Amino acid sequence: MKRLLLLPLLIIALSSCVHKSPFDTSYYYEALGRPGELVITVDAAKAKDAGVLDSSNELIKRAERISMALEAEDESLYPSPSDNYTIYGAAEGNYGSFIVNTALNHMDGFEKVKTEEGKYYTDGSISAGVPESGLLLFSTGSYEEAYRRTISERKMLIPKDMASIMAESMFSFYAKDPKTVMDLGFDLPVTVLLEIESALLSADLSEDGRYLLSAVITMRDEKSAKTFNTLMRNNIVSDLRRKGEALDFKTLSVMIRQEGKAVVIEDMEIGKEAVTALSEKAAGMVGGFV
Repeated sequence: MKRLLLLPLLIIALSSCVHKSPFDTSYYYEALGRPGELVITVDAAKAKDAGVLDSSNELIKRAERISMALEAEDESLYPSPSDNYTIYGAAEGNYGSFIVNTALNHMDGFEKVKTEEGKYYTDGSISAGVPESGLLLFSTGSYEEAYRRTISERKMLIPKDMASIMAESMFSFYAKDPKTVMDLGFDLPVTVLLEIESALLSADLSEDGRYLLSAVITMRDEKSAKTFNTLMRNNIVSDLRRKGEALDFKTLSVMIRQEGKAVVIEDMEIGKEAVTALSEKAAGMVGGFV
């Protein structure tokens, strides 16, 4: 998979025209998010400006947004290791079909595959192609299935209000009926995880330079929401005590609160190192492809 790191060098040699994502009235990632999938979408422009994405990489430099869905191969593993996922998604930005497909065609180990829906290139571990100008589609599983799910037979799976929140954030994570998930730092028992109907987490950079996390986690009932809320608060209190920082229970009760069967997290500060680690983890899962 790491041979795709050579792709940016070939793109530079062949590039001239400017291309933009074909998704201007909807979001590409709205077609991700089947039950059990973990969806990650990154506003690449924001992430590059903040220094949490490698802007020296030509492939990243051309990206406006990178989105992917992670499907666990073994849902009994929790937390799920990075190599337990099949991944598919797309980078949206300045990707011309001629430029990228020509570059892929000249890379050692990659072979062209022709289908009724077009062509793509694969090395056996990852497949990639530009089915439409401005969209670089990739998959560590079936490229054809990724194409059908997100382009030719796409169905909107993420609610519009949630998709809009994701579009405004630097990083967003979405899951519906998760059975397992990678370690996101919340240390939740699997019994609590299985009570989640849907989860939306978004991280962004505030005007004063702090990274803030907001989330809406909808549980199956109010009792489960109360348990989740208590666990989250206890985790934060334990972390603050470990660091020797002051506790402000009034602020905590506003920042993390239960609203019916949902738990709302509002503007919880997280470190830049945590955001960078998540970015590197996502990139590493596709062998440095993005």
